[in-house]
Amino acid sequence: MRYNIVKSNFYNDETDMLTVQRETSENRCKNILSPKRIAVIGVGASGLTAIKCCLDEGLEPVCFERTDHIGGLWYYTDSAVDGQACVMKSTVINTSKEMMCYSDFPIPKEYPIFMHNSYVLKYFNLYCKNFGLKKYIKFKTMVVSLRKRPDFASSGQWDIQIRNRDSGEKQDLVFDAVMICTGHHAEKNMPTFPSLDKFKGKVIHSNNYKDSRGYEDKRIVVVGIGNSCGDAAVELSRVASQGDVKLPTSQEMWDDIHFKSDAMAKRYVKSQRHTIQVDYVDYMDEIAEIGGNKPDLYALLKKDPKLALRCFFGACTPYQYRLMGPNSWTGAREAIMTQWDRTCYPLKTRPLGFEIEKSQLKFFFIYFLFIAMFAFIVHYLFMS
Repeated sequence: MRYNIVKSNFYNDETDMLTVQRETSENRCKNILSPKRIAVIGVGASGLTAIKCCLDEGLEPVCFERTDHIGGLWYYTDSAVDGQACVMKSTVINTSKEMMCYSDFPIPKEYPIFMHNSYVLKYFNLYCKNFGLKKYIKFKTMVVSLRKRPDFASSGQWDIQIRNRDSGEKQDLVFDAVMICTGHHAEKNMPTFPSLDKFKGKVIHSNNYKDSRGYEDKRIVVVGIGNSCGDAAVELSRVASQGDVKLPTSQEMWDDIHFKSDAMAKRYVKSQRHTIQVDYVDYMDEIAEIGGNKPDLYALLKKDPKLALRCFFGACTPYQYRLMGPNSWTGAREAIMTQWDRTCYPLKTRPLGFEIEKSQLKFFFIYFLFIAMFAFIVHYLFMS
């Protein structure tokens, strides 16, 4: 614990004040030389990279994870645990591997383009091992309380009480900053309906749904249209009985479609969680500009025109934000230039014995470049 700021009314005379001022100055020097201690709560997708980023900035992270594993909701378990999010057994991520990977650690080319949850977890473990992150994680450790210190206005520090889940031992700690990486899926959002308590059947939340076993030949109603709900509906449709369903009128369905379209046009839908969605490129550029990592495509065009064109016309993958600025990565260029190779690799399950000639590849590249430029000009002149 460090107490660096003290008020002058604590001193009895000028000598005491000079002594404390000298000690305070020495403490400040020590603080400059010693890294700030950062508490990271949770070691899922966000917690892992939070640890890595702290290390990149010369900070001292300590991560508290209440389970005995990394991965957060991507660590599948057969049984549901209250307060612990978990994917379904069949869950496949809905973002391609080149768009979802950490910006300085490409996903192996052998992995599927859209990965099953088991591959997502494998990738997290590879990332953790590659950067040596596990030694900064305290597993089976609950954060009991988190509050600002009495001198927070001057020190910016936090009081954290933790509890070991095995021994029950509690410990009080002080940190210079806290990163909360627990996600927003841990707690259930359970709707209520009139007379739901009188329903004779089984009612569960998608957090408790694991697979379709036990639902064979049953009449099932799935409420909601989020990712989990959609996955459950598709999977259950293969085993459930086909009950008689009365559809709304055509006009009612069209009214609903128009309503949803208008809501999406305003960037938000009526959902507890989807209000956090943003435009990917604009959001990433905004964050990168704050951190000094936004790629300067004009400067890049003069220095490396091939790479600049690939960044402008290609997918805006995370590697672009490692090309320049703080914590840039020397492998970013290679990752960008080979991202399609890693994308196509898992599709080559049946080699045909021949490859496309380079002259043909050049033709296709120029052709698609022309189409893209034409579409951009038409949009700029007639649709903007």
